[in-house]
Amino acid sequence: MGWQIVDWISEYLIVPDGPTAGEPFALTDQQALFVVQLYIRRVLSWPPGLGEFSAARCSLLAA
Repeated sequence: MGWQIVDWISEYLIVPDGPTAGEPFALTDQQALFVVQLYIRRVLSWPPGLGEFSAARCSLLAA
């Protein structure tokens, strides 16, 4: 799912201002890898039964 998040970012987010305003937001390779690693660390490492939605919400609050 980590790579699906990266795909979602580039498909649905746009650059809000600056010289590339209005263009799709493109993560660098390093940023994409960070997103995937963060997903693995924060969501997939939660104990079973906690629920993916709850784990994701908690990890955002803790960040």
